[in-house]
Amino acid sequence: MNHALKSSYPLNFLEAVPEASAGMPDAKTHEQKVEAVVDDVKKATVLIIGY
Repeated sequence: MNHALKSSYPLNFLEAVPEASAGMPDAKTHEQKVEAVVDDVKKATVLIIGY
């Protein structure tokens, strides 16, 4: 089963947060080792269980 959000919901949320990018790191534009990318993805991944 696939769940998706309409783009308007997260966009409205980000617009409501003052300086949404404040405190967030810049996008990584340099080359990274595969292991570092995997670690970053693991940190940014969550499991959502619905009943």
